[in-house]
Amino acid sequence: MGCGDNTEGCAGIGHGQCAMVLKVLDVPGINPSSSPNIPPEKPISAQVRFVSVSAGLYHTLAMTDDGLVYSWGRGEGGRLGHGNTDMQRVPKKIEYFEKNRCIAIGAGYHHSLVINAAGSIYAFGTGWSGQLGCGD
Repeated sequence: MGCGDNTEGCAGIGHGQCAMVLKVLDVPGINPSSSPNIPPEKPISAQVRFVSVSAGLYHTLAMTDDGLVYSWGRGEGGRLGHGNTDMQRVPKKIEYFEKNRCIAIGAGYHHSLVINAAGSIYAFGTGWSGQLGCGD
């Protein structure tokens, strides 16, 4: 569910306006879309269960019980993990983690962190103050 200021897509409710009440999120390929403006990525084949969510300044991450990671919101600096800087108004699966299942997620101010099942930490987004841990 999402609500609040959605001008940057961070609430994941599919439009650019605020939501004053909770709304079940349309997840392409998972939930039947209640909005004709949100086409499904693929046919609905299975329901998933989200077990973790983390909110950054203008983006959000969510993880499923089988270790898949979804992101949405403002994509500046690559913080959504989709290989671009595009805004994502509804939850979108980060394809890289389909083969690298995850156990933990964290959304920071302008960056994201993911830990996979092997214990590796993935950091993406903007690291102006060294928050990506890359030494630059």
